[in-house]
Amino acid sequence: MKTSNIVTWLVAAGAMVAGLTLAELHQVRPAPSATAAPVPTTESSDRVSRDEGGGFDVRPRLTQASHFSGTTNTGREPEVLFLARNVSAETVDVVAEQLRAKAAFVDAAGSRIPARVQAEPSLGTSYTHAITLTPARPLEADAWYTLTIERDPALVVGGPEDMLDDPDVAKQVRMFTGSAPQIRRITRGTDPRKPSQIDVVMSEPVELGELVRLGFQVQVGARPLAGCVAWDAGCVAAGVTPAGTAKTNAFSFRPATPLREERPIDLVVAMSARVHGAGRSVEEGAALTRMPLDASTGQRRHLVTVAASQWNLCSDTGDVQCWRSTGP
Repeated sequence: MKTSNIVTWLVAAGAMVAGLTLAELHQVRPAPSATAAPVPTTESSDRVSRDEGGGFDVRPRLTQASHFSGTTNTGREPEVLFLARNVSAETVDVVAEQLRAKAAFVDAAGSRIPARVQAEPSLGTSYTHAITLTPARPLEADAWYTLTIERDPALVVGGPEDMLDDPDVAKQVRMFTGSAPQIRRITRGTDPRKPSQIDVVMSEPVELGELVRLGFQVQVGARPLAGCVAWDAGCVAAGVTPAGTAKTNAFSFRPATPLREERPIDLVVAMSARVHGAGRSVEEGAALTRMPLDASTGQRRHLVTVAASQWNLCSDTGDVQCWRSTGP
């Protein structure tokens, strides 16, 4: 996995959870966990005060840096990266083996495939080492798997999504080996002092120009929301992919009139099923994953309906609301 892709994923995922604009991504680091978990996950400091005793937690800290839950088009031999701190050249192999022993790739029938592990120095980041988990044998094509990592009190294993997870159960990362683009996460800020936008994360990269040309709509309650798909500092023109993006799995919808609702809202996001991901269109992928499509308008669409009750708080300050797909 290329280092540039790793850093882009880690920073984008952290920023989405933190409720920052895509234009600010290059300035941020992964958001701190907002849970009251006794085991910290993605704090910015190398050493975190313990909840008990007032000492310092110097356990190895492994931050997931690729393959957020729901990622598609992973291939049959996905490489799930963890960036390590509080790890030295003398201890990294032991830490990597501890992680491997707790990990397995589990298919829909519950069959477990053990993991292999590789550790190497991390390049160009503040983390000291990179540890990669891969399945011991190739996974099946076009199939869902769950990377399950049992909790180990000797390790701190986390990632940008941990504030949405139960810290007391095994860490689980869902992935589909084939191409099947779909919306996996939606985030919105409620602080009226910050830019008003809705951030969307896809399961795999799509071309934003095609997305706009074929149709992307947002609705609040029964009211269509005027606005534009945005990347970096500007709106995306239909059929024109912004320079420097090629394909991306994270973009924003910028309302023409700022949203002022601080309470959770009923939100509907729709995109054409003809939009292509890395290998297939949304419609082709939906046939494989059995994801339902909407045909009420005469055009097949990927429709995500988020009721007000389905939003979660996902920031320390309580002004960022997020939704994450739990299917299939």
